[in-house]
Parts: sequence; C-alpha cells; structure tokens
Amino acid sequence: MEVRMVLLTVIRVAVVLCVAGYALVLDANSVLAQEKKLTVIGRVEKVWIRDAKVVLRAKIDTGAHTTSLGVENIETFKRGNRDWVRFSFLNGAGASVTLERRLVQFKPLKKTNVPGTEIRPVILLKLCVADIYRLTQVNLARRSKLNYPILIGRRFLFAKAVVNVAQQYTSEPH
Repeated sequence: MEVRMVLLTVIRVAVVLCVAGYALVLDANSVLAQEKKLTVIGRVEKVWIRDAKVVLRAKIDTGAHTTSLGVENIETFKRGNRDWVRFSFLNGAGASVTLERRLVQFKPLKKTNVPGTEIRPVILLKLCVADIYRLTQVNLARRSKLNYPILIGRRFLFAKAVVNVAQQYTSEPH
C-alpha cells in the first residue's frame, strides 16, 4: 500500500511539472517571437490570394513543407516554350475562380493516409497571412473533401511566424 501511495505522489508531481513546463514553453515561444519579430498566428487563419483577389480559410500545417491549394480542372498547356497550368478553385462564396500560372515543376508527394506517392503540379502564388506577404511555391491538389481549401506549409512560414495552436483567426490578411 505504501509503495502505491509513493507512486501516485510521484505521478502527481510529474503531471504538475509537465503542465508547468508546457506553460513555460508557451511563454518562451511568445518571448522568442517578440525578440525575433515573428508574427504569432493560429492553427486556422485567413489567407489572401493576391493573384485571384480571394480570401480563403486556411489550415496552418507545420507538418507540410509546401503550401497546398485545393483545385479542380487541372490542365497543363504550352505558352511559348514554357509549361503552364490552368486550374480553378472555389472562392469563399462558392463561386469558381480560374487562374493560369507558369508550371515550376511536378513534385512527387507522399500522402499520409494512402500508400505511395502522388505527382502534383507546383506553381508560384503571392499569398498573405496576417502581416506575412510572400511569393511562395504552391502545389495543386484535389482537396474537395477536406475542411480547408488551402494548407499553409513551413516554407511560407519560415523565419516569419510562430504558430500558437490554441488560437485561430488572429488577424486579417493585409
């Protein structure tokens, strides 16, 4: 019985230390963000796609390297001697928007829920999240069954933002 009480006490102390440590990590991240002039954003934000003049709900995905936009009707074609992509996606009101962009590359991507890889076209788009404005690589994916039409990856966030997963919609893109 005495050993059990000691073990329970040790577990309680460990839980308290873990919770306190978590609070210290959150506070340290906030201080780090202020020192390095990083923007603190939430796990869900609004993104402005400048080229389309559209604002969409975006999931901030630090596990993804590249930003991914959910599109329909992907069509590759030649313009001059360069490869281009024509694609459409739904704006926040549900209307279809069509864009044409020069193809940067086709990139094989591993999907987490399906074995194998998927080859996706990659383009450049000008995006804005909060006060972060960047020209970034975006892969085009069929994302119609997912909750967010765009995922913002690490490449866009690098050296500009820190993500607080307890927050969402921290500011409007500008």
